Amino acid sequence: MRADMAALPYPTAPRTSSEHVDEDARASIDSGRITSRADLLEVGQRDDDDDDVHAAEWRVLTQYDVCGRGHVEIVHLRRANFGFRWRSCRHADFQPVPRWKGDVSAGDAAPSWVVGPHWWLMMLTFAVFLLAAVMVSVLTVPRAGVGEALTGMILSGACLAMYAMVGCTNPGIVPRIETPPSDTFTYCDHCASYRPPGALHCMDCRACIEEYDHHCPWTGKCVGKRNLRYFYAWLLFLVLAFVYEIIEFTTYLLPPEDQFSSPDASNDQLAHSRIPLPSLSTHSPHSFTMIAPRLLLASAALLAVATDSASAATTCKAMSFNLRTSNANDAGKGSWDNRKAHAKEVLANMTTSKANSGYQLIGECAGECNANERTFIMYDASKWKVIDSGDFALSDKPSQLGSNTWGLAYNRAATWGRFQHKTSGDNVCFVNTHYDMSLGQQKSSELIAKQMASICKEGDLAMLTGDLNTVPNSGPVKYLVGSSSPFQLTNTLELAGVSGGTFIGNGVFTGKLSSTVFDYVLAKSSQLCVQEGEVIDERFDGTAISDHALVMSTFCLGSGCSDCKKGQKLSSSGDIGRSAMAAAGAVVNAIFGSYDLRNAKQWRDEDIAHREQEIQWLNDDIVREHEWRNADIERFLRKERLENEHLLCEARAEQLSTVSEQCALLFGFTVAAMSNLNIPEHQNETVLFLYAVSATIVCSLLLMTMVMCAMLLLAVTRYAAHTLEDEVRNLDISLIETESPFSAWWLKRCEMEQMMAYKLMGSGLLMFFFYMAFMSWIQFHEYTYTPASVTSLCFIGLLFWQLRIASRWRYLLKPPSHTSVSFRASYMRQSFQTPPLSTVTLRKYSYNSQPNSPAQAKTLSPTTPYRADP
Repeated sequence: MRADMAALPYPTAPRTSSEHVDEDARASIDSGRITSRADLLEVGQRDDDDDDVHAAEWRVLTQYDVCGRGHVEIVHLRRANFGFRWRSCRHADFQPVPRWKGDVSAGDAAPSWVVGPHWWLMMLTFAVFLLAAVMVSVLTVPRAGVGEALTGMILSGACLAMYAMVGCTNPGIVPRIETPPSDTFTYCDHCASYRPPGALHCMDCRACIEEYDHHCPWTGKCVGKRNLRYFYAWLLFLVLAFVYEIIEFTTYLLPPEDQFSSPDASNDQLAHSRIPLPSLSTHSPHSFTMIAPRLLLASAALLAVATDSASAATTCKAMSFNLRTSNANDAGKGSWDNRKAHAKEVLANMTTSKANSGYQLIGECAGECNANERTFIMYDASKWKVIDSGDFALSDKPSQLGSNTWGLAYNRAATWGRFQHKTSGDNVCFVNTHYDMSLGQQKSSELIAKQMASICKEGDLAMLTGDLNTVPNSGPVKYLVGSSSPFQLTNTLELAGVSGGTFIGNGVFTGKLSSTVFDYVLAKSSQLCVQEGEVIDERFDGTAISDHALVMSTFCLGSGCSDCKKGQKLSSSGDIGRSAMAAAGAVVNAIFGSYDLRNAKQWRDEDIAHREQEIQWLNDDIVREHEWRNADIERFLRKERLENEHLLCEARAEQLSTVSEQCALLFGFTVAAMSNLNIPEHQNETVLFLYAVSATIVCSLLLMTMVMCAMLLLAVTRYAAHTLEDEVRNLDISLIETESPFSAWWLKRCEMEQMMAYKLMGSGLLMFFFYMAFMSWIQFHEYTYTPASVTSLCFIGLLFWQLRIASRWRYLLKPPSHTSVSFRASYMRQSFQTPPLSTVTLRKYSYNSQPNSPAQAKTLSPTTPYRADP
C-alpha cells in the first residue's frame, strides 16, 4: 500500500455542529499507540464524559497494522453512547482508486455531469474515434463526393455525441442516505450508506449505482440507470458508422493489389463480358478479330493480317483483352455508363473494317448464358473463312458443355476455330479460354494442350489467348510452354521482351498497372516469327476502360519474314530441342551403331512420368490422411458436445425436480394443516376469511409451480431423447465449440416458463408466512401471547426471506447470459498435428490433385493447411 493511503477518499458521514473528531484518538492512532482492540477501547473511554461528542458518529482512516498481520489496514471507528467499539478491520490489499470527478463526498445528491475515474481513457478513445472518422471522410471526398462523405460524418458525429453522453452523464450515483426511507433499502458496507432496491456497488468507481449494468472501461465509468440509453445508442451508431466507413474505405480508398492469386473474386463473377478489340495496325488491309466473351473477365484476341506481295509474307496481330461491363454495377467513374462509349471508340479505332460490319461470332455458352462462362470468337467473315470450329468444357467431360467435375466456382469452357485467309491461304488455329480463379488450372492446361494437339494441323499458326488467372512462373503456364506438354507453346510477350503486368486490380479503373500478368498470347508454329509485342493501357480522363490491359503480339507467316526478334526466324523451343536431339542421335548412331538417343529420351520421359505419378500418389495419401484425421477430430468434438449437452439436460432436470419437491412439501403441509385445523365456533370472521384466502393462494401458487416444473421436465426429457442427438449431428463443425443446441432451445422455449415458476414459488413462499400467522390466530385463539409470538416469528422470517435471501438470489429471476461450453479440442489438434478448426473446413475440400512441381509436392506435409471451397 502506498504512503498516501491516509488520504484515501473513503466516504465519510456528514459533519454537523455537534460532531467533531477526537483529536486525542486521532493522535493516538497516528503515533502508533493503538495496537489492539483494547487500546481502541481505552482511548475511547477517556472521553466518555465529553457531552459534546456524546452519541456522535465519525470515522478515521489511517495506515496502521491494527490486526497485527504485517499488512496496512483500514481502521473504522464508530463513536456511540457507549464509547468506541470495534466495527471492522479489513486488509487493504487493493490500490486506491481516484474519486469521481465532480462527485460529492458527503452531499444530498450527485451532480448531473460526472466523468469516471479513468477519464483519460475516455479522452483517448474519443480522440481515436474522431481521428478515424475525419481521416476516412476527408480521404473519401475526392473520389466519392461530398454527399457520401457528409453521410459518414453525420453517422460518426452521432456516434461521438452518444459516446460523450455516456462518458459525461451521471450513471445514477446514489447519494448518502443515513436513514432508510423504507424497508426495501439495503445497507452498503463499502459506502457506509443505505441504497435503494436495484442499486449495486461498483468497486472500480467506489460508488453505488442505481440499476447498475456494468463498468465500461472504454468510457472509464459505470453504466447505470441514467446513461444506459445513451450507451445503447452509442453502440448502434458505432456499428452503423463502422460498417459505412469500411464500405467507403474498400470502395474508394483500397489500393490495387499486386499479389492477387485470384483476381476474379466470387462476388465479381457476374461482372464482366469478354469482348475482343482489334489491333491498332493501320498498315494491314486485312483484319481478323477473335474474342472470348464471358460473364466474368473478358479476353479479347485479334489478328490483323497484311500480305507482302514481293516476299509472300503475312503479318498477323493477335490480341487478348478483358473488358468489365455493366454486370459489375460499378459506381463513380468506373461505372459502365461512363466507360462504354470509350470502349466502343477503342474498338472502332482498333478495327480496320468499317463499322465492324463484317464481323461474326462463333462459340457457345458454357452453361446458361445469363450466368456462366462465355468464350466467343469474333472474326471478319469477309477476310477469313472458317474451316472448322467448336467448343469444349474445362472438365473431365469436355464434350459436354456446362459440365463441371473439378469443383470450379463457375462452368468454364474454351472456344476453338481453324481459319484460312482468303487471299494468302495461311491457316490459323485459334483457341480462346478463361481459367478458374485458382481451382483446376493445372488440369485445364493439360486438357487444352491435349485438345490443341488433336485440333491444330501441321503448318497452322496455333495460338492460345485468354486470361489464365495465374502468373507466368506458375505450374499451369509452365506446363503449356514446357517440354512435357504434348503441344508445346511459346509465350510471345516474353519472347518479344515485353515486361510489366496486365492487371490493374479487381474492379479498379484509376490505379496503375500492377506487376501481375494474367493475360497471355501463346503461339506455336514450325517457323514461328514474333516481330513485336506490347501491352496497351487505354485511358480517358485517367480512367481505364477495363481493369485489364490489352496485350498484343505481331507475327510473321510465310517464307519472306524479316525483323524477327533475336534477328532470326525462331522455331519453338520444342522444335529446337527435337532437331538437336535428332542430330545428336544421328551422330551417335553412326559411331556406335544401334544406339539411338531417342530411346534414351523416351526412357528419361518415362522415368519423369513415373516420378510425377509417385509424387501424385504421395500427395493423395497426404490428403486422405488429413481427411481421416479431420474426420476423427470432428467425431470426437461431436461426441464431447453431446456428452456436455446431456450434462446440461441433467442439470436442468435436477433444478426443476428440486423446485417441484420443495413446492410439493409446502403444498402438502398447507393441505394437511387445513384438514386438521380445529376451527372454533366463535372465531372472528375476518381472521377466518384471511386464513382461507391465504391458504387458497398458497395452494394455488405452489400447485401451478409444480405443474409448470413437471411440464418443463417432460419437455427436457423429450428433447434429450428425440432431438438433441440430431441437433448435435447437424451442427456446423465451425460452431461446435461455441454453440450449445440445448441452451439455444432452452432460452427459446423454456427459459421464460422457468422464470415464471420461480416467481410463483417465491410468491407462494411469501404468502406461506401470512398463512402461518393467520393459522396461529385460529389455532391458539384462546391465548394472546402465543399467536402474537407466532405472528412475530412469521414476520421476522418474512423479512429475512425478503431482505437476505430473496434480494441475494433475485438474479435467478433474470434470464442468464448465454455462455458456450468449452471443449478439449486444442489437445486433440496437438495430438493429430492438424491446423486449428478456424482455418480448416472439414465438410468439403477441393484439392489440386496434381502438384505443379516436384518441389511443391515435397512441401506438402500433414501440417499443411488446405484451402476450403469458397
